[in-house]
Amino acid sequence: MLDPGIQTVLADALRPPEGTRVDQAVATTYSLNLTAMLLAPLAFALADPEGAEDLHRDPFALLDAVQRHIGHTTVFVQAGGIAVPRSHSRIFTFLEDSVVPVEPPSDQGVFHPKVWAVRFVHDDGTHRHRLLIGSRNLTLDDSWDTLLVLDEDPDGPVDGGPAADFVAALPGMALDEMPGERRSAVLALADSLRHARFAVPAPFTDGRLLPLGLAGENGHALDELPSAHRVRRTLAITPFATADVIVRLRGGTEPLLLSRPEQLDLLGPAGCEGWDTRVLHDDMTSGLEDAPADGVLEGETEQSEAPDSESSLRSTGLHAKTVVMDLLGQRERSLVVTGSANLSRPAWTRNVEFNAVLQGPTRTCGVAAALEPRDGGVGLDQVMTRYAPAEPDADLRAQIAGSLELERFHRAVAAASPTLVVTAQGEDEVRGELAVVVPQAPEGAVTTARLLTLQADAAVPLADGTAWTVAPKNVTPFLVLENRLGSGEAKVTRRCLVTLRLEGDLTDRRQAYLEELLDSESAVLRYLALLLGIDEHAPGEDLAAEAEALEQLDGLGEGGHGGAWTDVVLFEPLMRASVGDVDALAAVAGQVAALRRSEKVRALIPAEFEQMWDTVLSVVAPDVLALSREERP
Repeated sequence: MLDPGIQTVLADALRPPEGTRVDQAVATTYSLNLTAMLLAPLAFALADPEGAEDLHRDPFALLDAVQRHIGHTTVFVQAGGIAVPRSHSRIFTFLEDSVVPVEPPSDQGVFHPKVWAVRFVHDDGTHRHRLLIGSRNLTLDDSWDTLLVLDEDPDGPVDGGPAADFVAALPGMALDEMPGERRSAVLALADSLRHARFAVPAPFTDGRLLPLGLAGENGHALDELPSAHRVRRTLAITPFATADVIVRLRGGTEPLLLSRPEQLDLLGPAGCEGWDTRVLHDDMTSGLEDAPADGVLEGETEQSEAPDSESSLRSTGLHAKTVVMDLLGQRERSLVVTGSANLSRPAWTRNVEFNAVLQGPTRTCGVAAALEPRDGGVGLDQVMTRYAPAEPDADLRAQIAGSLELERFHRAVAAASPTLVVTAQGEDEVRGELAVVVPQAPEGAVTTARLLTLQADAAVPLADGTAWTVAPKNVTPFLVLENRLGSGEAKVTRRCLVTLRLEGDLTDRRQAYLEELLDSESAVLRYLALLLGIDEHAPGEDLAAEAEALEQLDGLGEGGHGGAWTDVVLFEPLMRASVGDVDALAAVAGQVAALRRSEKVRALIPAEFEQMWDTVLSVVAPDVLALSREERP
């Protein structure tokens, strides 16, 4: 229980159970890294997904995975919380429709949940749900986090109703009205969640879901937790906190608080009174603090949720939010609260958050079980050290205040519905003009903006009427905002992406990316082989056969493909695909149709393949063939 030696990777937790495929997925996050977002479709598609830093090594696999799965994946993110990537990738074009900026019901709160709600479907059409409830944003930050995985079980103790309420509320928080089809898909997922029950992981025996902030401000959410006089012992883990909540939770003998040094200093000796205050050993965070991150704030920092909480503090290191309470009056029972909510007043009164409450025997689920190593594992006691809080310096508090101001400004820009009006300037250029009512910036702040597809030196002061001349393929709904505020040690720089509405002379930028990537017969053949072969692999199966097929394709196309390419490379996977799942085959047919819509790419598709493709589909899936022909010009 809370063994620091156990690692659960998000990609593993998202991987479909054997015999299923992803039907619909919804994620929520406070901050978003677009590259990290690519992990989901890759996990849905591949049996052995690699780390995000390696995705660029096989753009064909990435493109295939994204095309197959991004249409039924929707990510809701706090407006102004999308991080600026180190560089732009054309693959981001496919993510645009799946990113939904939101604002919480309370104008004093933030949207802070870290949840995945996924519905898988079996070949017989039956559904199976999974909930991931974590403390980690959808980013590539190096941080210590928790992730609770709940799988559907008709006999499970956890009612899916609160998750259904949570998912159903998300479209109403969107800054712009969601497209009807995507909104309907999200609401349909909420409906199916309402009838689901979930098992709890051993050794827990009971549990419930605890969403916060769906109705706006609520001063009584902390009443969901036991009062201090009902607790025998408490372990509180939180990177950010406010003194009033810490006092409310301080119960039992030797209460222990694990946090970050900066946060304990912000609380000060008085705010931590009565707690045994701990931080992670330097060995546990060395390397994390220096790891590069595409954070929203300069210096690997995270946005603020309260004047004395997250702002201007590192997004690396400790990031878990969990409370363990050994209960009085109940025979050897303990309660664990885990999820997205920090132990701060904003988290429990006005933010949108999502937690789970678990119960189990104290012997295996209590404070001692978390602190002490068991069965060869690692206990938290082994990775913590005592820390004496000190008063923070004035510069840190000034950074926090400045960060809050910049965050509010960026959220206001996002809420102003900025629009990029695109006008053709000939065949190879367009003019994109920004239309926006710029809100009042913090006094002394310098604000610049540029399109994500442009280099940093293209940034100009943010203003209504600002324009850029770009190639049609470089039109993007992602606008980079950058602000600088303050001076000296109190200086703060904040960068983020806000989404633009696109109007005017727009081209099919996804098609342009296909043409850019598939620029040779060899590349087209690699992609076709991947389309036809990748779905046959069940989780855990060896991908050696796939790799061997791709190796056969290396070197083909430049000097002619030869007469046996269809038989050796594509005929067998095409036949296997044709006798598999019709819905999966339809998805492949849609991707093949997209290739054939491009004159440039179609010229690189061997005529033998097109003839074979149409012949096979006409026999095994005439409806799919008819659909693919309707999609062609």
